[in-house]
Amino acid sequence: MRQPGFGRLNGTQRILDSSLAVVASGTERGHTIAVLLGGWNGHVFHFYAHVHEADYVSRQPGPVYASETWMNLGGARIMSIARHAPAFRAMTRLPVGEGDQVWVLAPDSVSDSQVRSRLPAALALRSTGDSTRPVRIYRVSRSAP
Repeated sequence: MRQPGFGRLNGTQRILDSSLAVVASGTERGHTIAVLLGGWNGHVFHFYAHVHEADYVSRQPGPVYASETWMNLGGARIMSIARHAPAFRAMTRLPVGEGDQVWVLAPDSVSDSQVRSRLPAALALRSTGDSTRPVRIYRVSRSAP
């Protein structure tokens, strides 16, 4: 009870709270955001999705907080899935296009190749912000010819 409060304890919580607040404001209206969960943080992402009043559309069967889940927030479509989930390992393509975003939580040495190998052809990731953060946010853009 004497902790500073959920959301102020670490960088992951602060980044998710502020990033979802931006999405809720409508800045990503019409875009898709693929949130790729890693490790322990699925419940934290979903907590903040609820805080920012995301409208949950669907959830595939599977582990709580880890299965493919779709929601709407601020006019954007958000898909979350854990990178360790069998459905993600079976996924051959992320549902993103040019201008969309990919968020990678708890990035590690494998996550970069996991994400890039699932991008649609002719698309690349452009890092936004600090690439050493516990949540890396990428903008999907056209690959250089």
